Amino acid sequence: MATAQTRRESPKRHLEQITSVGPRPTGSPENELLTVGYLLEQIEKIREETASGPQQLTSRRQRRRSELCSDAGSPAFLGQPLNPSSSRSYFLFNGAEENILQASHGFITQHPWAKQVRAFINLEAAGVGGKEVVFQTGPENPWLVQAYVHAAKHPFASVVGQEVFQSGIIPSDTDFRIYRDFGNIPGIDLAFIENGFIYHTKYDTADRILTDSIQRAGDNILAVLKYLVMSEKLADASEYRHGNMVFFDLLGVVVVAYPARVGTILNYMVAAATFIYLAKKASLPGNAGGRYVRDLACATGVAILSWFVTLLSVLIVALLVTLLGRSMFWYNHFYACVCLYGAATTGKMIFIHTLAKTCTMGGCVWWSWGPVL
Repeated sequence: MATAQTRRESPKRHLEQITSVGPRPTGSPENELLTVGYLLEQIEKIREETASGPQQLTSRRQRRRSELCSDAGSPAFLGQPLNPSSSRSYFLFNGAEENILQASHGFITQHPWAKQVRAFINLEAAGVGGKEVVFQTGPENPWLVQAYVHAAKHPFASVVGQEVFQSGIIPSDTDFRIYRDFGNIPGIDLAFIENGFIYHTKYDTADRILTDSIQRAGDNILAVLKYLVMSEKLADASEYRHGNMVFFDLLGVVVVAYPARVGTILNYMVAAATFIYLAKKASLPGNAGGRYVRDLACATGVAILSWFVTLLSVLIVALLVTLLGRSMFWYNHFYACVCLYGAATTGKMIFIHTLAKTCTMGGCVWWSWGPVL
Protein backbone atom coordinates (compact mmCIF):
# COMPACT_ATOMS: atom_id res chain seq x y z
CA MET A 1 0.00 0.00 0.00
CA ALA A 2 1.48 3.34 -1.08
CA THR A 3 1.93 5.90 1.65
CA ALA A 4 0.68 9.47 1.34
CA GLN A 5 4.25 10.70 0.93
CA THR A 6 4.86 8.18 -1.88
CA ARG A 7 1.74 9.32 -3.70
CA ARG A 8 2.89 12.93 -3.39
CA GLU A 9 6.37 12.25 -4.75
CA SER A 10 5.43 9.86 -7.57
CA PRO A 11 4.15 12.55 -10.02
CA LYS A 12 7.30 14.60 -9.43
CA ARG A 13 9.48 11.60 -10.33
CA HIS A 14 7.59 11.13 -13.59
CA LEU A 15 8.00 14.82 -14.41
CA GLU A 16 11.72 14.71 -13.68
CA GLN A 17 12.15 11.62 -15.85
CA ILE A 18 10.32 13.17 -18.80
CA THR A 19 12.24 16.44 -18.63
CA SER A 20 15.59 14.72 -18.06
CA VAL A 21 15.79 13.73 -21.74
CA GLY A 22 16.28 17.39 -22.65
CA PRO A 23 14.34 19.55 -25.13
CA ARG A 24 11.54 17.68 -26.90
CA PRO A 25 10.79 19.49 -30.16
CA THR A 26 8.33 17.95 -32.56
CA GLY A 27 9.83 15.07 -34.52
CA SER A 28 12.91 14.67 -32.33
CA PRO A 29 13.95 11.26 -30.91
CA GLU A 30 13.65 12.73 -27.41
CA ASN A 31 10.00 13.44 -28.08
CA GLU A 32 8.86 10.68 -30.41
CA LEU A 33 10.84 7.80 -28.89
CA LEU A 34 12.12 8.48 -25.37
CA THR A 35 9.18 10.43 -23.96
CA VAL A 36 6.51 8.39 -25.68
CA GLY A 37 8.26 5.18 -24.67
CA TYR A 38 8.38 6.22 -21.03
CA LEU A 39 4.70 7.17 -20.99
CA LEU A 40 3.66 3.91 -22.62
CA GLU A 41 5.79 1.98 -20.14
CA GLN A 42 4.11 3.66 -17.17
CA ILE A 43 0.65 3.18 -18.68
CA GLU A 44 1.38 -0.51 -19.19
CA LYS A 45 2.37 -0.83 -15.52
CA ILE A 46 -0.92 0.73 -14.47
CA ARG A 47 -2.82 -1.56 -16.84
CA GLU A 48 -1.18 -4.65 -15.33
CA GLU A 49 -1.92 -3.47 -11.78
CA THR A 50 -5.59 -2.91 -12.57
CA ALA A 51 -6.12 -5.95 -14.81
CA SER A 52 -7.82 -7.96 -12.07
CA GLY A 53 -9.91 -5.07 -10.78
CA PRO A 54 -13.30 -3.70 -11.84
CA GLN A 55 -11.70 -0.88 -13.86
CA GLN A 56 -10.06 -1.66 -17.19
CA LEU A 57 -7.38 0.43 -18.86
CA THR A 58 -6.88 0.71 -22.63
CA SER A 59 -4.22 2.79 -24.36
CA ARG A 60 -3.80 3.85 -27.95
CA ARG A 61 -1.12 5.98 -29.56
CA GLN A 62 -2.17 8.24 -32.38
CA ARG A 63 0.47 8.27 -35.09
CA ARG A 64 0.88 11.97 -35.45
CA ARG A 65 3.95 13.92 -34.47
CA SER A 66 3.60 16.04 -31.38
CA GLU A 67 5.71 17.77 -28.77
CA LEU A 68 4.71 15.86 -25.67
CA CYS A 69 4.26 17.75 -22.40
CA SER A 70 5.20 21.15 -23.79
CA ASP A 71 3.66 22.43 -20.56
CA ALA A 72 5.51 20.20 -18.12
CA GLY A 73 3.13 18.38 -15.84
CA SER A 74 0.09 19.58 -17.75
CA PRO A 75 -1.68 16.93 -19.83
CA ALA A 76 -5.33 17.24 -20.82
CA PHE A 77 -7.97 15.19 -19.03
CA LEU A 78 -11.13 14.17 -20.87
CA GLY A 79 -14.34 12.76 -19.41
CA GLN A 80 -16.69 10.59 -21.47
CA PRO A 81 -20.02 8.92 -20.62
CA LEU A 82 -21.43 5.73 -22.10
CA ASN A 83 -24.68 5.91 -20.12
CA PRO A 84 -25.69 7.29 -16.72
CA SER A 85 -24.71 4.07 -14.93
CA SER A 86 -21.41 3.48 -16.75
CA SER A 87 -18.83 6.18 -17.39
CA ARG A 88 -15.40 6.12 -18.93
CA SER A 89 -12.53 8.60 -18.58
CA TYR A 90 -9.92 9.36 -21.21
CA PHE A 91 -6.52 10.81 -20.35
CA LEU A 92 -4.97 12.56 -23.31
CA PHE A 93 -1.20 13.14 -23.21
CA ASN A 94 -0.53 15.40 -26.14
CA GLY A 95 1.62 18.31 -27.16
CA ALA A 96 2.60 20.28 -30.29
CA GLU A 97 0.87 23.17 -28.59
CA GLU A 98 3.50 25.61 -29.74
CA ASN A 99 3.00 24.36 -33.31
CA ILE A 100 -0.47 25.89 -33.60
CA LEU A 101 -2.10 23.26 -31.37
CA GLN A 102 -1.64 20.48 -33.92
CA ALA A 103 -1.85 17.50 -31.58
CA SER A 104 -5.12 18.46 -29.91
CA HIS A 105 -6.58 19.24 -33.34
CA GLY A 106 -5.43 15.84 -34.61
CA PHE A 107 -7.09 14.05 -31.71
CA ILE A 108 -10.41 15.86 -31.76
CA THR A 109 -10.82 15.63 -35.55
CA GLN A 110 -9.32 12.20 -36.33
CA HIS A 111 -9.27 9.91 -33.32
CA PRO A 112 -12.24 7.50 -33.00
CA TRP A 113 -12.45 8.08 -29.25
CA ALA A 114 -13.07 11.80 -29.75
CA LYS A 115 -16.67 11.21 -30.86
CA GLN A 116 -17.52 9.73 -27.47
CA VAL A 117 -16.24 12.68 -25.43
CA ARG A 118 -18.87 14.80 -23.69
CA ALA A 119 -16.76 17.11 -21.50
CA PHE A 120 -13.12 17.74 -20.69
CA ILE A 121 -10.73 19.21 -18.13
CA ASN A 122 -7.68 20.85 -19.68
CA LEU A 123 -4.63 21.49 -17.50
CA GLU A 124 -2.46 24.25 -18.96
CA ALA A 125 0.45 26.39 -17.82
CA ALA A 126 1.33 30.04 -18.17
CA GLY A 127 3.83 29.86 -15.36
CA VAL A 128 5.74 27.44 -13.17
CA GLY A 129 3.90 25.94 -10.20
CA GLY A 130 1.73 27.75 -7.72
CA LYS A 131 -2.04 27.48 -7.70
CA GLU A 132 -3.85 26.36 -10.79
CA VAL A 133 -6.63 28.81 -11.64
CA VAL A 134 -9.85 28.11 -13.54
CA PHE A 135 -9.82 30.83 -16.19
CA GLN A 136 -12.16 29.42 -18.84
CA THR A 137 -15.31 27.30 -18.79
CA GLY A 138 -18.08 26.37 -21.18
CA PRO A 139 -19.07 27.52 -23.67
CA GLU A 140 -22.27 27.90 -21.68
CA ASN A 141 -23.00 24.60 -19.82
CA PRO A 142 -23.19 26.15 -16.34
CA TRP A 143 -23.29 22.68 -14.79
CA LEU A 144 -19.52 22.41 -15.35
CA VAL A 145 -18.87 25.42 -13.11
CA GLN A 146 -21.28 23.97 -10.56
CA ALA A 147 -19.34 20.68 -10.66
CA TYR A 148 -16.11 22.54 -9.87
CA VAL A 149 -17.85 24.50 -7.09
CA HIS A 150 -19.12 21.33 -5.44
CA ALA A 151 -16.10 19.08 -5.95
CA ALA A 152 -12.84 21.09 -5.95
CA LYS A 153 -10.94 20.73 -2.68
CA HIS A 154 -8.80 23.83 -3.14
CA PRO A 155 -10.86 26.17 -5.36
CA PHE A 156 -9.20 29.01 -7.22
CA ALA A 157 -11.21 30.55 -10.05
CA SER A 158 -12.04 33.88 -11.64
CA VAL A 159 -14.43 34.78 -14.43
CA VAL A 160 -12.31 37.91 -14.99
CA GLY A 161 -9.61 35.68 -16.45
CA GLN A 162 -12.16 34.24 -18.86
CA GLU A 163 -13.33 37.67 -19.99
CA VAL A 164 -9.78 38.94 -20.50
CA PHE A 165 -8.48 35.79 -22.20
CA GLN A 166 -11.41 35.40 -24.59
CA SER A 167 -11.33 39.10 -25.48
CA GLY A 168 -8.09 38.50 -27.41
CA ILE A 169 -6.07 41.01 -25.38
CA ILE A 170 -3.66 38.26 -24.33
CA PRO A 171 -1.85 36.89 -27.42
CA SER A 172 -2.11 33.26 -26.36
CA ASP A 173 -4.17 30.16 -26.98
CA THR A 174 -4.83 26.75 -25.44
CA ASP A 175 -6.19 23.36 -26.43
CA PHE A 176 -9.46 24.50 -24.88
CA ARG A 177 -10.31 26.43 -28.04
CA ILE A 178 -9.62 23.41 -30.25
CA TYR A 179 -11.89 21.11 -28.27
CA ARG A 180 -14.54 23.83 -28.12
CA ASP A 181 -14.50 24.97 -31.75
CA PHE A 182 -13.68 21.74 -33.60
CA GLY A 183 -15.21 19.21 -31.23
CA ASN A 184 -18.13 21.30 -29.97
CA ILE A 185 -17.30 20.00 -26.47
CA PRO A 186 -17.67 22.02 -23.25
CA GLY A 187 -14.93 21.95 -20.64
CA ILE A 188 -12.91 23.56 -17.89
CA ASP A 189 -9.55 25.22 -18.54
CA LEU A 190 -7.05 25.43 -15.67
CA ALA A 191 -3.52 26.82 -15.68
CA PHE A 192 -0.51 27.31 -13.44
CA ILE A 193 0.26 31.03 -13.46
CA GLU A 194 2.94 31.61 -10.82
CA ASN A 195 6.44 32.72 -11.87
CA GLY A 196 5.41 33.32 -15.45
CA PHE A 197 8.66 35.15 -16.14
CA ILE A 198 10.59 31.85 -16.30
CA TYR A 199 7.96 29.99 -18.31
CA HIS A 200 9.38 28.66 -21.61
CA THR A 201 12.90 29.79 -20.74
CA LYS A 202 16.04 27.86 -19.84
CA TYR A 203 15.08 28.34 -16.19
CA ASP A 204 11.82 26.43 -16.69
CA THR A 205 13.00 23.22 -15.02
CA ALA A 206 11.30 20.42 -13.11
CA ASP A 207 12.90 21.36 -9.81
CA ARG A 208 11.04 24.68 -9.84
CA ILE A 209 7.67 22.92 -9.83
CA LEU A 210 6.90 22.16 -6.21
CA THR A 211 5.45 18.82 -5.22
CA ASP A 212 2.70 20.65 -3.36
CA SER A 213 1.62 22.35 -6.61
CA ILE A 214 1.30 19.02 -8.39
CA GLN A 215 -0.52 17.51 -5.42
CA ARG A 216 -2.93 20.43 -5.23
CA ALA A 217 -3.76 20.17 -8.92
CA GLY A 218 -4.15 16.41 -8.62
CA ASP A 219 -6.52 16.75 -5.66
CA ASN A 220 -8.71 19.23 -7.51
CA ILE A 221 -8.77 17.46 -10.86
CA LEU A 222 -9.41 14.02 -9.37
CA ALA A 223 -12.27 15.32 -7.24
CA VAL A 224 -13.89 17.18 -10.15
CA LEU A 225 -13.34 14.24 -12.50
CA LYS A 226 -15.02 11.84 -10.09
CA TYR A 227 -17.92 14.24 -9.75
CA LEU A 228 -18.30 14.58 -13.50
CA VAL A 229 -18.22 10.88 -14.36
CA MET A 230 -20.97 10.27 -11.82
CA SER A 231 -23.11 13.09 -13.19
CA GLU A 232 -26.20 12.15 -15.17
CA LYS A 233 -25.78 15.37 -17.13
CA LEU A 234 -22.88 13.81 -19.05
CA ALA A 235 -25.28 11.51 -20.87
CA ASP A 236 -26.59 14.47 -22.87
CA ALA A 237 -24.57 17.57 -22.08
CA SER A 238 -26.21 19.54 -24.90
CA GLU A 239 -29.50 19.45 -22.99
CA TYR A 240 -27.95 21.63 -20.27
CA ARG A 241 -26.25 24.08 -22.61
CA HIS A 242 -27.85 27.34 -21.59
CA GLY A 243 -26.36 30.53 -20.28
CA ASN A 244 -22.98 31.43 -18.80
CA MET A 245 -21.86 31.71 -15.20
CA VAL A 246 -20.18 34.39 -13.12
CA PHE A 247 -17.73 32.74 -10.74
CA PHE A 248 -14.94 33.70 -8.36
CA ASP A 249 -13.35 32.29 -5.23
CA LEU A 250 -13.19 33.84 -1.78
CA LEU A 251 -9.62 33.49 -0.48
CA GLY A 252 -9.40 30.02 -1.97
CA VAL A 253 -11.93 28.68 0.53
CA VAL A 254 -15.16 28.66 -1.43
CA VAL A 255 -16.29 29.54 -4.95
CA VAL A 256 -19.22 31.87 -5.54
CA ALA A 257 -21.07 31.14 -8.77
CA TYR A 258 -24.33 32.40 -10.19
CA PRO A 259 -25.90 32.70 -13.68
CA ALA A 260 -24.74 35.63 -15.77
CA ARG A 261 -28.34 36.70 -16.22
CA VAL A 262 -28.55 37.20 -12.44
CA GLY A 263 -25.51 39.47 -12.68
CA THR A 264 -27.22 41.42 -15.47
CA ILE A 265 -30.34 41.87 -13.35
CA LEU A 266 -28.25 43.08 -10.41
CA ASN A 267 -26.47 45.60 -12.65
CA TYR A 268 -29.77 46.95 -13.95
CA MET A 269 -31.10 47.23 -10.40
CA VAL A 270 -28.06 49.20 -9.26
CA ALA A 271 -28.27 51.45 -12.33
CA ALA A 272 -31.99 52.07 -11.74
CA ALA A 273 -31.44 52.83 -8.05
CA THR A 274 -28.65 55.26 -8.92
CA PHE A 275 -30.82 57.01 -11.52
CA ILE A 276 -33.72 57.35 -9.08
CA TYR A 277 -31.41 58.72 -6.38
CA LEU A 278 -29.85 61.29 -8.72
CA ALA A 279 -33.24 62.31 -10.09
CA LYS A 280 -34.51 62.84 -6.56
CA LYS A 281 -31.49 64.97 -5.63
CA ALA A 282 -31.76 67.00 -8.86
CA SER A 283 -35.42 67.80 -8.18
CA LEU A 284 -34.79 69.43 -4.81
CA PRO A 285 -36.71 72.72 -4.38
CA GLY A 286 -35.11 76.08 -4.98
CA ASN A 287 -31.54 76.26 -6.19
CA ALA A 288 -30.51 73.12 -4.33
CA GLY A 289 -31.31 70.79 -7.26
CA GLY A 290 -29.41 72.82 -9.83
CA ARG A 291 -26.47 73.27 -7.47
CA TYR A 292 -26.33 69.51 -6.89
CA VAL A 293 -26.29 68.77 -10.63
CA ARG A 294 -23.50 71.32 -11.12
CA ASP A 295 -21.45 69.88 -8.28
CA LEU A 296 -21.96 66.36 -9.59
CA ALA A 297 -20.79 67.40 -13.05
CA CYS A 298 -17.69 69.01 -11.55
CA ALA A 299 -16.90 65.95 -9.46
CA THR A 300 -17.34 63.69 -12.49
CA GLY A 301 -15.02 65.89 -14.50
CA VAL A 302 -12.36 65.76 -11.79
CA ALA A 303 -12.61 61.97 -11.58
CA ILE A 304 -12.23 61.58 -15.35
CA LEU A 305 -9.33 64.03 -15.38
CA SER A 306 -7.58 62.12 -12.59
CA TRP A 307 -7.96 58.85 -14.53
CA PHE A 308 -6.51 60.43 -17.65
CA VAL A 309 -3.56 62.03 -15.84
CA THR A 310 -2.90 58.78 -13.98
CA LEU A 311 -2.85 56.79 -17.21
CA LEU A 312 -0.55 59.34 -18.81
CA SER A 313 1.81 59.19 -15.81
CA VAL A 314 1.99 55.39 -15.93
CA LEU A 315 2.72 55.49 -19.66
CA ILE A 316 5.52 57.99 -19.08
CA VAL A 317 7.04 55.77 -16.38
CA ALA A 318 6.75 52.76 -18.71
CA LEU A 319 8.48 54.73 -21.49
CA LEU A 320 11.36 55.69 -19.20
CA VAL A 321 11.77 52.09 -18.05
CA THR A 322 11.78 50.95 -21.68
CA LEU A 323 14.41 53.54 -22.63
CA LEU A 324 16.57 52.15 -19.82
CA GLY A 325 16.35 48.72 -21.43
CA ARG A 326 14.33 47.18 -18.57
CA SER A 327 10.88 47.06 -20.14
CA MET A 328 10.00 43.66 -18.63
CA PHE A 329 11.70 43.95 -15.26
CA TRP A 330 8.34 44.28 -13.51
CA TYR A 331 7.41 40.72 -14.53
CA ASN A 332 9.82 39.10 -12.09
CA HIS A 333 9.84 41.92 -9.52
CA PHE A 334 6.23 42.15 -8.45
CA TYR A 335 6.77 44.41 -5.45
CA ALA A 336 8.99 46.74 -7.46
CA CYS A 337 6.14 46.95 -9.97
CA VAL A 338 3.68 47.89 -7.22
CA CYS A 339 6.02 50.52 -5.80
CA LEU A 340 6.89 52.05 -9.16
CA TYR A 341 3.56 52.11 -10.98
CA GLY A 342 1.42 52.11 -7.85
CA ALA A 343 3.25 55.13 -6.44
CA ALA A 344 2.83 57.01 -9.71
CA THR A 345 -0.88 56.17 -9.85
CA THR A 346 -1.63 57.04 -6.22
CA GLY A 347 0.47 60.20 -6.30
CA LYS A 348 -1.23 61.62 -9.39
CA MET A 349 -4.74 60.87 -8.15
CA ILE A 350 -4.04 62.53 -4.81
CA PHE A 351 -2.46 65.50 -6.61
CA ILE A 352 -5.43 66.05 -8.95
CA HIS A 353 -8.04 65.78 -6.19
CA THR A 354 -6.04 68.01 -3.86
CA LEU A 355 -5.61 70.59 -6.61
CA ALA A 356 -9.31 70.44 -7.42
CA LYS A 357 -10.21 70.88 -3.77
CA THR A 358 -8.24 74.10 -3.54
CA CYS A 359 -10.02 75.51 -6.56
CA THR A 360 -13.40 77.16 -6.19
CA MET A 361 -16.26 77.84 -8.47
CA GLY A 362 -18.40 80.64 -7.24
CA GLY A 363 -16.32 80.88 -4.11
CA CYS A 364 -16.78 77.64 -2.18
CA VAL A 365 -17.68 74.61 -4.31
CA TRP A 366 -15.44 71.62 -3.58
CA TRP A 367 -14.57 69.39 -6.52
CA SER A 368 -14.64 66.04 -4.82
CA TRP A 369 -17.04 63.16 -4.48
CA GLY A 370 -17.54 63.50 -0.72
CA PRO A 371 -19.62 66.70 -0.47
CA VAL A 372 -21.63 65.76 -3.57
CA LEU A 373 -22.80 62.38 -2.31
